[in-house]
Amino acid sequence: MTSSSSEGPPAPPRRLLLCTDLDRTLLPNGRQAESAGARSLFARMVQRPEVTLAYVSGRDPALVAEAITQYDLPRPAWVVADVGTSILAVTGEVWERDAGWDGLIATDWAGRAAADLLPLLEGVPALTLQEPHKQGRHKLSFYVPLEADAQSLQQELERRLREEGLAASVIHSIDEAAGVGLVDVLPASATKLHAVQFLMARLGFDRGNTIFAGDSGNDLPVLQSDLASILVANADPHLIERLGSGGDGGRHLYVARGDFMGMNGNYSAGIVEGVLHHCPGAAAWLEPLPHLNGRGEVRMVEVGDRPHTLRQATAEGLITMAPAVLQAVMEGSSVKGDVLAVARVAAIQAAKRTSELIPLCHPLALSGVDVAIAPQQGRSALRVEVTARTTGPTGVEMEALTAVQVALLTLYDMVKAQDPAMTIGPVRLLRKEGGRHGAWSHPASARSALSVEG
Repeated sequence: MTSSSSEGPPAPPRRLLLCTDLDRTLLPNGRQAESAGARSLFARMVQRPEVTLAYVSGRDPALVAEAITQYDLPRPAWVVADVGTSILAVTGEVWERDAGWDGLIATDWAGRAAADLLPLLEGVPALTLQEPHKQGRHKLSFYVPLEADAQSLQQELERRLREEGLAASVIHSIDEAAGVGLVDVLPASATKLHAVQFLMARLGFDRGNTIFAGDSGNDLPVLQSDLASILVANADPHLIERLGSGGDGGRHLYVARGDFMGMNGNYSAGIVEGVLHHCPGAAAWLEPLPHLNGRGEVRMVEVGDRPHTLRQATAEGLITMAPAVLQAVMEGSSVKGDVLAVARVAAIQAAKRTSELIPLCHPLALSGVDVAIAPQQGRSALRVEVTARTTGPTGVEMEALTAVQVALLTLYDMVKAQDPAMTIGPVRLLRKEGGRHGAWSHPASARSALSVEG
């Protein structure tokens, strides 16, 4: 899908329309496990400005929104809902239904709504009408037993509707989690494939820069088309067997295998794997993170080749408390004794043990830790400032910040019985020196960022 040069790696795409199903494709709500970090990698990829993201789902728009929140998914630019029978543009918090699409598919049913078709399908014993919230303006949905003859059922329903002069598609799929078959009756031009093609035309994409990912029967029209598509590794094995390895899948279908960047190919891992199969240049969007190895597994960054230089960092933080409690702390009359002394010791201990608290943080031999705790001018609060120093290959910012945080937590713990409403924060790095990047100061550090608050 991308041009390449014999002198270098493939170029990343200038534009990419990525359309993906949700349940058991992007959402890890099937029986198989999700690879750790896969969704974060997917989010990193689709947040590129070159990517237009569309969710293509059997869910209604409200349930799509619910999934986005529940699974912390990236915000799409478009949502194709109700198995392709509704298309919505997403701008911030506003979802606007595409009236052009509604008008286009309405002609298949001669202006009739889904409810008008129900009497035409009476007497088919395998059908059980789904709940009202799962129906749509142009979608009539049923449950069917897993053992039902899907092909015969589809043919019977399409025959009945055809005799009434209605052009319809009958889509069969399986809800793996619920253990039940699903049948959706749609306008003939309202499958997921037609909806994706409508989006392509609307947005100016073509087969060279569009990819679809799916896992189940209602994705078949796209998976069997000439569009570049992905079948995630956790898809129904019968579907994988049917579509993959010379089956009746589209010529451009890729079946995720796993073992890519240390992931298993399920859900979002399969989508990322498939995108890079169809579009190798997109690998440039996923340049290795320093804390990941070549298989996508967590590692500690190598710093052994860096020069040992003098490094210093200063951080500060604030804890606000009731005036009477602050007075007791400063006078040393708290019921727990010298609160400030305990907090100073806690800060030093925390700085020395930062690598045990922060994952992948290098252990450092600190040459000095200075702790200052004093009342904050104009506020009923204490300000903690910590400066950490070392001579080594990496900085001490985390040591200074960790020391401040633990000192503040210790102060809270020592007097929480007198004032449980104490508030910690903000905590920030004030300045650092040494290393490849030299000196840096917080923009507000010259006047103390905390001293001007409140």
